[in-house]
Amino acid sequence: MDTLMTVLLRCKDIARKLSQPSTVVTFDEALYCRAKELVWLCPNKLSNVVVRLGNFHIAMNYLGAIGDHLADCGLTDVWIESGVFNECTAEKMMKGKSWNRAVRGHKLMYEALQRLLLEKFSVWQEECEESTYDKITADARQVAKAFEQGKESAYINDAFNQLMKQMGNFTVEFERFVQSHSDNSTFMFWKQYIDLVETLLLFIRAEREGIWELHLAAFQKMLPLMVLYDHVNYTRWGTVYLIDMNMMQLKDTSPEVYREFQAGNFVVKETEGRFNQVSTDMALEHINRMCKSAGGLVDIIQTKTALDRWMLTCCDRAQLVEDACELVNYTSLGKSQTQKEMSDSRMSRDEADVCKIMDKLRDFNPFGRDRDDLICISTNDVLPSDAAPSSLATIDGQLRTTDKAALSHLLGDAHELKVLPMSTEKTCIVIDGMALVQAIGKPSKAMMAWS
Repeated sequence: MDTLMTVLLRCKDIARKLSQPSTVVTFDEALYCRAKELVWLCPNKLSNVVVRLGNFHIAMNYLGAIGDHLADCGLTDVWIESGVFNECTAEKMMKGKSWNRAVRGHKLMYEALQRLLLEKFSVWQEECEESTYDKITADARQVAKAFEQGKESAYINDAFNQLMKQMGNFTVEFERFVQSHSDNSTFMFWKQYIDLVETLLLFIRAEREGIWELHLAAFQKMLPLMVLYDHVNYTRWGTVYLIDMNMMQLKDTSPEVYREFQAGNFVVKETEGRFNQVSTDMALEHINRMCKSAGGLVDIIQTKTALDRWMLTCCDRAQLVEDACELVNYTSLGKSQTQKEMSDSRMSRDEADVCKIMDKLRDFNPFGRDRDDLICISTNDVLPSDAAPSSLATIDGQLRTTDKAALSHLLGDAHELKVLPMSTEKTCIVIDGMALVQAIGKPSKAMMAWS
């Protein structure tokens, strides 16, 4: 805590010398909770200090929650059997590791599922004698053709407005289509996965474009999944972060910070261009990469002399690398202004991988199951109706080895149910179960759940 207080005070002093009225510091969750406690405990010393939760670490944690949700459903089998990713990479992606590959893998799966879902929607429309899908497809092709032929802006606007008119009808019909399959558990499970990936993409878009309101809205949609899969720390402190960053509260406590965030200055970028901004904690990984040696960082910090020689000089060495790059004009010449995802080679590769995944999904048929049971698409294993929640157990009934699994043993033992007194007021009680267990501690004669 003393080290963290020193860091916060030094950051505040740097901001004062730069004539900045407020200091914004970004941490991952492990340090954010401690920094926030210091701000609460020392409001005078740390006045005008705004502590933020790192966007990159939020997204990584959310990827892990998606992996927990999709465990044993057949997603990794699709990635592996389609030849897009190998087994080791797929396992890392499900754990929220290997950021770039994980995001790309979910985007490819999202695109493949959306195409298959639209195919099934088209068939459903024909059965219902509707033509909304055909109309919107024709209008979309008209807009694309107008761009390809270089039509005048007025012509393109008219075509685009016609497309937007059809979008309203399409949305209504598509919701009807989804509701007609609400009893099909496998169908709704994969539709829910599409929604989860959409939330992730919205969060990334908020960073890339610097849209503050979208950042908060997307993170708010992430929290329920973190709650469900026992990501306790992000559940607790993510709520605190949302309350602190609430537009009205931030506008009152730090109006200058609020104005900068609204202008998109909660993210940074190194080169010119569009859709290339990143969060500050992700940008810091750039400096960390410069500081890594061949053996990594773990062995260095175990020896004091190595720590003094390498770790305490990492910022200076990173600055030397930046100066050397600037000297040879590497920043402007060595880096393309075009997004990697927008290059012809990358788009061709992505399209080929999406087609591979679609071919495999057609074999597994996630949206065409006639049974109402929830089924693993790769093995056809059926989830029993009396199975434990997926946040507690795998599809074969084995409890997950997490704190929640240990807690389930405690909750399963004999206990007395105390009925709360009736109240005439409209009230509710919200109990953080994990915090309650930690606060009570282990009684002297109690046996451990795993003994």
